[in-house]
Amino acid sequence: MNAWGWLHPAPGSTRAPQVGRSAARSLVRAVLVALATAAVAYLIVATAQYFFTSDVRFWMVAFKATTPEKFGYLFAYLPLYLVYFVPLAVVTNTANRVHLAGGEATNTALTMAIAVAGPVILVAYQYITMAVTGYPAPGFMGLFSIWLFPLIVIIPTAVLVSRRLYLRTGSTYLGGLVMAVIATLISVSNSLMVIG
Repeated sequence: MNAWGWLHPAPGSTRAPQVGRSAARSLVRAVLVALATAAVAYLIVATAQYFFTSDVRFWMVAFKATTPEKFGYLFAYLPLYLVYFVPLAVVTNTANRVHLAGGEATNTALTMAIAVAGPVILVAYQYITMAVTGYPAPGFMGLFSIWLFPLIVIIPTAVLVSRRLYLRTGSTYLGGLVMAVIATLISVSNSLMVIG
C-alpha cells in the first residue's frame, strides 16, 4: 500500500463518500502525508546544501535549508498559506469537473492560467509602466514586482499538484496542504532577517 492509497480511493470508486469520523480521519491522513512529503523534500534540500553547498532553484524560486532561528516563522506563515492553498485546491478540483474541448489537460492549463493571472498582470503593469514612463508604477516600489516572481511559479504549480494528487488519491485537500507547507518552507528559508 502506498501513501496515496492510504488516504482513500480515487474518484469513481464504489465506496461511499466519507462523512463524519471517516472524513476527519481522511483529513488527518492528508495532513500527515503533506507533512511527510514536505519533510522529505526539505531533507533532500538540506542534504544537497550540506554536501554540495547548493540549493534547489528554479528561476526566482529558491528552496534551501534554513537557519534554526527562522523556524519560528513557520508558525506565522503556515496559517496564511493554508488559507490560500487549501481553498485553491478545492476550487481547482471543483472547476475541473467541467470538461472543455481537449479534456483534462485543457482544464488544468486553463485553471493554472486563471489562478496565476493576478501576479502576472501586476508584474506586467509594473514593467510596462516602467518601460513607457521610466518610473515605477504608482504605489509600486522596485521590489514589489520582484517579490511576485516566485508566485508566478508557485501558484500554477499548486494547481497542477492539487489536480494530480486529487486524481491519484481522491483527496481534495492533499495538494493544498502539501503546497502550503512547501511554500511556507520556501518563504521562510528566503526570509531576510536583520538582528540587532
